Amino acid sequence: KGFNIVFTNSLSEFITLLPKADIAWIVSFMNDREAEAAKFVQAVRTFHERGGGLFIWGDNNPLFVEANLVLRDLLGTHLEGDTPGGKELKVGESSLVPGQFGRHLITSGIVNLHEGITICYPTNTDRLYTLGTSSNNHPCVS
Repeated sequence: KGFNIVFTNSLSEFITLLPKADIAWIVSFMNDREAEAAKFVQAVRTFHERGGGLFIWGDNNPLFVEANLVLRDLLGTHLEGDTPGGKELKVGESSLVPGQFGRHLITSGIVNLHEGITICYPTNTDRLYTLGTSSNNHPCVS
């Protein structure tokens, strides 16, 4: 029992390690490696289709390159924006109310979430469940 956590900032190493994982966190930066992008997206798609869990993190513009590669392919959306934040989201009854996030298994025990100083948001949430809405009225946890 327990966790085996592996960190890498190399797309090629991520692609190699991904088949051994149950859950993958993609924390975006600004890797602009066109040659590896298609392999990265295909590896994540294969991982997801076999039932692997994904946490996809993006920050304000331009720190969402990897997230957008995957989000466009899997969900037909992408992140954009650099909107002011700096506030705490509070747990509430509706995840669609600005400044609130909803109750969900993944947020069990959490009463406040810092939304970030500047934040991005998904452009199309048709295939996403919005779990939190920023103080600027954009989905920020989906």
